Amino acid sequence: GVEEKVTECSKYLALLTLHSITDLFNCAKDIMNWLGESASLITSLNLPVSWVTPMGLPVVQPYRRPTSYRVNTALQQVTLL
Repeated sequence: GVEEKVTECSKYLALLTLHSITDLFNCAKDIMNWLGESASLITSLNLPVSWVTPMGLPVVQPYRRPTSYRVNTALQQVTLL
């Protein structure tokens, strides 16, 4: 009767929901991997990672490899970062 149909429909909807969640997380993981690979490529060129948010706000993350230079003077050693 009606209860069996409700149970059958509930199981079907639960299965669809679980598949949708799995697809969503797999897509999110793929996007995160792409962003990570892109950031690695950009930073390998010693450039900052930057983008503009949907609200139009610029974001800059200067993940640069620190480079230091040691300068010897007559009085001291100075390290420039």
